[in-house]
Amino acid sequence: MIPRIPLTPRIRPPSYSRTKESPRPSSSDASRIYAIERERKLQWVKVAVPAKHRFWHRWQNLLAAILRMPSLRWTADTAGGAALAREARIIARLRARGVRVPEVIALNEDRLILSDLGPDLDRQMKAASSTAQAEAVALRGIAALQDLHARGGWHGNPLLRNLAGTEPSIGFIDFEEDPGAVMSVVSCQTRDIILYLLSLAPYASRYPRIVDLAAATYLKNANAAVIAQLRIVRWLLAAPAILLWPFHRLQRGDLPKVLRTWRALWRVLGPATGHRTRAPRRGTMSRTASRP
Repeated sequence: MIPRIPLTPRIRPPSYSRTKESPRPSSSDASRIYAIERERKLQWVKVAVPAKHRFWHRWQNLLAAILRMPSLRWTADTAGGAALAREARIIARLRARGVRVPEVIALNEDRLILSDLGPDLDRQMKAASSTAQAEAVALRGIAALQDLHARGGWHGNPLLRNLAGTEPSIGFIDFEEDPGAVMSVVSCQTRDIILYLLSLAPYASRYPRIVDLAAATYLKNANAAVIAQLRIVRWLLAAPAILLWPFHRLQRGDLPKVLRTWRALWRVLGPATGHRTRAPRRGTMSRTASRP
């Protein structure tokens, strides 16, 4: 039984949640998720919000149906207290599988209180002072994702900011989507690795081999069915990606991340008869930067 407890006043999160390199959260984020302190322990409060339906989400689902790729579907379609209750259920399900997730401290109709797992990987990446440190952060996330998938689980939106903790205890937070309700385990896991690589892509300009390294490391122990779906995604994106790649440095928004992720999958997966999991050598990315 999850207790119902009164909320204590908001506090400033610890230093790891506000680094100089980290952008300030938007006012909507700050009001939706904030920190409190109870019994000298940091906890996080999530406030129920309406669903973020957009017209392009319908088009996204239509495209996924046409291409027969469930992993492309929009899945964040539950709002309010129902979304918080669903997140609590997902956390309980993953905890039962032995996955490191927050403790659900309290739940009511419009609030969910969770324990703190430590600094998220996005902030650790921003704080990295060398290529070796950044790559180590990326690979810690890959190891956690591999372990999650090996246990038959998935996250739904495993961006760097949704993995938290320090080595060797990396855990998962922010379960606002449940793709397992609309797609298979294989599609969920395919989606997971694609989203993780997309979240790494912005760092590729500073650490050129980081996306390739993460992809190659994941594929070493990946499910063959997941690899097959990744190949399909790679081929579906091939034509537009090849046309747009020469201009990727001029583009803004999510498109450069998609192109970098596609390029990493193209390089690492190798020919259709097998996949190449050897990580790129240092310097190879810079010598071939002009080729997709």
